[in-house]
Amino acid sequence: MFCDSQLKKYDKRPFENIEQMHDYIKKQWNRKVTNADTVYILGDISMRGRSEALIAFMSVLKGKKILVKGNHDDLSDYRLKQVFYDVCDYRELGYYKLRAKKLTKKG
Repeated sequence: MFCDSQLKKYDKRPFENIEQMHDYIKKQWNRKVTNADTVYILGDISMRGRSEALIAFMSVLKGKKILVKGNHDDLSDYRLKQVFYDVCDYRELGYYKLRAKKLTKKG
């Protein structure tokens, strides 16, 4: 999850604050990912209702971002949908099926 200042309550992320975490993720992501790369994001990018910060953060990450929606993803803000190359509930990629809740081997 991004853009949730309560993350330290949920787990022990090694950052002083959310801005430090976002800066680290952005640097690492953009160091590895190019704008020609396709990146699958497997849901729960943020708690519902935090669109402004999430739009700003996701827009600086390189690549064609495809979101496989999770149960916390609220895309009612049209601007947030524009950050992604595609948004879906389900996606099959060759050998694997990507679902918001689990990765299953194609049978």
